[in-house]
Amino acid sequence: MQRFEVDNELILLARKSLGISGMFVLLSDAQLDEIVELAGEVLVFDHGEEVITAGNPPDFFMVIIKGEASVALGQEKNFIEIARLGAGNLLGEMAMIANENHSYSYFAHGKLATLCFDSTCFFDKIMTVSGVNIPLSSVISDKMKQSATFKALLDSRKNVPKLDPELLKLLPVEFARRHRLIPLRKEDELLLIGHAEGIDREQLDSIARMLSEFEIKPVCFDKDFFYNLLLMAYGEENSSAEQPQLKSPHIDDLLERLVENGGSDLYISAGQIPRWRIDGEILKVPDTSITGSDEVLELLKPAARADILSSFVDSNDEDFAYSVGETRRFRVNLLRDHNGVSAVFRYIPNEILSLEKLGLPDILKEFCNQPKGLVLVTGPTGCGKTTTLSAMIDWINQRRKCHILTIEDPIEFIHNSHQALINQREVGIHTRSFAKALRAGLRENPDVVMVGEIRDNETMAMALETANTGHLVFATLHTSTAASTIDRVIDNFPPDGQNQIRMFLAENLVGVVCQTLCRRKGGGSIAAFEIMVMDPAMANLIRTGKTYMLPNAMLTAQAKGNRLLNDDLSHMVKNSVISLEEAMNKTRDKAELERKLSEPAHNSPEKKA
Repeated sequence: MQRFEVDNELILLARKSLGISGMFVLLSDAQLDEIVELAGEVLVFDHGEEVITAGNPPDFFMVIIKGEASVALGQEKNFIEIARLGAGNLLGEMAMIANENHSYSYFAHGKLATLCFDSTCFFDKIMTVSGVNIPLSSVISDKMKQSATFKALLDSRKNVPKLDPELLKLLPVEFARRHRLIPLRKEDELLLIGHAEGIDREQLDSIARMLSEFEIKPVCFDKDFFYNLLLMAYGEENSSAEQPQLKSPHIDDLLERLVENGGSDLYISAGQIPRWRIDGEILKVPDTSITGSDEVLELLKPAARADILSSFVDSNDEDFAYSVGETRRFRVNLLRDHNGVSAVFRYIPNEILSLEKLGLPDILKEFCNQPKGLVLVTGPTGCGKTTTLSAMIDWINQRRKCHILTIEDPIEFIHNSHQALINQREVGIHTRSFAKALRAGLRENPDVVMVGEIRDNETMAMALETANTGHLVFATLHTSTAASTIDRVIDNFPPDGQNQIRMFLAENLVGVVCQTLCRRKGGGSIAAFEIMVMDPAMANLIRTGKTYMLPNAMLTAQAKGNRLLNDDLSHMVKNSVISLEEAMNKTRDKAELERKLSEPAHNSPEKKA
């Protein structure tokens, strides 16, 4: 690392990088120059050099002014890159703002130059500059506002600077008001758009069509601060349009009707009639009417806690669990789409069905008996991944004297401790995130860890590390084949880290269970499976990047428990469990399935009931 005093040659470069960062985007050039002077020095790192160490106190943060930094997770030399940041990005600011030790390590990727600020400089000087934005997540923002000192700092930002009227003209006023967006700064072809409620893909596409000459970069603000900006930019919004009154029954009544009719999901969407899913088909709920966004929220108030609804204002997407009485339990996703607010309720049966009752393959029991490693259960939404995982956890709970830790969002099936001790944690209530719970889990001495869903690289990296350190880890992904599951895990990481991920998978993966739900003849549903059981040959294919050869390897090793989806579908069609049409709808290779169906019938390793 080299230290340089900020001189005239660096001021222009530093000012430009600060101007596109979320924290300093609202500042004038003169104010940016002032911030550059407050930093005092530029730190330059060579490729691979550690910039910030995980676990260290939050004494400073940095702004990248040139080059890239890798965000890494791991211990000692077993680091896994989970993100890469460029000019304008901040390193370590959240740890400093939250007054917690750094959660990640940062390394220079190539030559890296940063502007460094210590915590004293930030709190005593930077926060006194009008227009400084603190890019907080809603969770951190709410936590910080409980501190009188920090609230005073937030309040000090009320006198926000004037916005550029020429930039405000870039978006139609009604569009900007409706979507709560503000053009903030232009740097060459880069346009920074402020928001406080999240910008979805549809909104980004609309902006890109209107402003095709720009590259769009969203910048998030604390909502209270942002709404002051919005008022300054566009004034009061005059709208007297009235929403239709909700004529639907109480949410509990709808959910009771769902269960009584044998349904699995209830869908409530703004501007639409409620629907439910019965035997795989989505149908309109009789005797209900179209609901507006406000009515959907009112309908959900009995189900959602106040903190969920409050958090939803920022996140636009929340998961939680809801119970009707003592026997009806539901997993709920609250979301916002182009029509407004929507919700999906998934019914969770009270009884945890065993592997035997579900008719699941015996190889799953062998997975449950493993002392360590990673088992991935994959498939599309609604295919029964959670039910399968719950049955596997229950099998272990009934037979092994061990410690089981589940991390879910939300908790679905409730397990009581039997032979095993079981702890169930819910993201958002008992822990901040899957990754944070996994990090903490390493100190809680579990033997088995179940991760409800892997949503990001950080969680995947932590799951791999947990498996690598002697734990049996179960997790879910939304992939449809064993080979695509491996590719999905590897491709989500930056190219420079993919060889290491292949090594982690080759050494720690126990198996992949891909499933899809099919409609039975005569009603009901049944799962079709593709299962990969790891052995040295398959580990070598993963290690050498030859995942395209995995299906053939699985085909030749069926005696070990491997099976391909088309074999399962073909068997069920020949045994009149599902229709040919249903099998064709579920397969990813119709020609291959037709070939298998033309072959003479034979018994599969495990007969489908």
